[in-house]
Amino acid sequence: SGKATIIDVRDEAEFNGTADNSDGHLPGAIHLNYKDLLDDMEAFLPAEKMEKVVQKAGLNPDTPIAAYCRTSVRATVLYAALVNVLGYKNVKVYDGAYLEWLEQGNKVETGTGVSVTKKSSGGGGGC
Repeated sequence: SGKATIIDVRDEAEFNGTADNSDGHLPGAIHLNYKDLLDDMEAFLPAEKMEKVVQKAGLNPDTPIAAYCRTSVRATVLYAALVNVLGYKNVKVYDGAYLEWLEQGNKVETGTGVSVTKKSSGGGGGC
């Protein structure tokens, strides 16, 4: 319905469509690499630091959020961070993720905002 903020948690090359395993991102999605929520030991950042990261990305607890990655594995990191560390209440994970989006023949945008329609080549698996 256009009311949720769609978050792509993959790395920048995947988001932009320059990675081998990506043609771009879901239309309207914003980028927030899940690793930006983690410290050097891959534990969650303290709440104060995490809040700055998510605010910089434009997230707030009053807007519904839907996160995705290639298969939704990495998206669960954002989910857990927002819900368990920051106390957000309206966070969802797009379980079908990027691969389902492609399989259904939906459009993706590149880093330059160009919309393209591609069908997945069926190369399954992988986060």
